[in-house]
Amino acid sequence: MKSAAFSETSNRSVEQVSECIYRGWSSTEVIEKDPSTHIEHANERLTVYAWQDSMFADLYRRGKGSEVRFYKTFNMGPEVLADRSGIVKRCA
Repeated sequence: MKSAAFSETSNRSVEQVSECIYRGWSSTEVIEKDPSTHIEHANERLTVYAWQDSMFADLYRRGKGSEVRFYKTFNMGPEVLADRSGIVKRCA
């Protein structure tokens, strides 16, 4: 897998961060609303997907807080990247 576009730690729980990212990604319109945003649970990880899984945030428990890693699978425009990554950073 490619390395993360960025990684952040948070004092907030995995559930709090994932719900914040989900709300932000599914309600913020950069190009158009994204009805494909969803959350999946897998073992020790919770992942928030958007744009038909072409960008996503993996979340891991770290003590009482969490770690979030943001990935993108295509070269998105700077406006979209700034919006989507900004939401992740604000939620962390």
